[in-house]
Amino acid sequence: MVEGDSPIQIDDELTIIPTPGHTCGSMCFLWRDVLFTGDHMAFSAKLGHLYAFRGACWYSWPEVVKSLAKLLAYDFRAVLPGHGAPWFGDLSNAQAQMARCLEWARGA
Repeated sequence: MVEGDSPIQIDDELTIIPTPGHTCGSMCFLWRDVLFTGDHMAFSAKLGHLYAFRGACWYSWPEVVKSLAKLLAYDFRAVLPGHGAPWFGDLSNAQAQMARCLEWARGA
């Protein structure tokens, strides 16, 4: 069980990142440069950027926004969600995607 909101480094390749919001126990997993997001976020072709599931937030939207901001600290080249479309790119594009996602979430 993961407690608290600090990331947990499992080994050199895997980090567990608590990302509450969708549920109180939501987590993302960063394996190498792939971010597994579960129900936290996915790519929206309609919006043209990563986004969170505002209509399926079962815990706290303000926590979703804080969790999205937390992900800005991580380098990844792919987002693989539990639902929705994946995203593939490079490190600089990932930062731009996260910035757009966060801006969108703050206004949602």
